[in-house]
Amino acid sequence: MTGGTSVDATDKTPIAIGKLGKIISYGLPIKPTTMSIVAMCDSIPIFGISAGGIY
Repeated sequence: MTGGTSVDATDKTPIAIGKLGKIISYGLPIKPTTMSIVAMCDSIPIFGISAGGIY
């Protein structure tokens, strides 16, 4: 999923994903985005990336 994760303090993406399940990692050192989120919702993995990942 992508919604525009960023380093901005007003980014609501981690909060929304945290309400769905458990955040395992936030801010992975990978490109094209470093604000990636890995989470689990029951047995479903969630991988959130910044909008730059679609390019």
